[in-house]
Amino acid sequence: MDRKTLEYMEKRSKEARKIVDTIEKLKSNIEETNSIGRVTFYDSYGNYLFDSSTGSLANEMKKAYERVVEKEIELLEQTLLEL
Repeated sequence: MDRKTLEYMEKRSKEARKIVDTIEKLKSNIEETNSIGRVTFYDSYGNYLFDSSTGSLANEMKKAYERVVEKEIELLEQTLLEL
């Protein structure tokens, strides 16, 4: 194996590790959302707007977040396969 091949393999390995790390973080984030019972809203300046301690809004937001994160994980896994 020549140097150029090794450099190419190293580059791909680094990219793959980055992707795997990101996937693991996203999966961890999904697990952490299971303990959320309240959602607080702020405007773009950090000013408090309101919060929802009712389960239905928090649950729907958790479900939406999980769907978005799962879609991102699928895309990252596809990218990983293409490497």
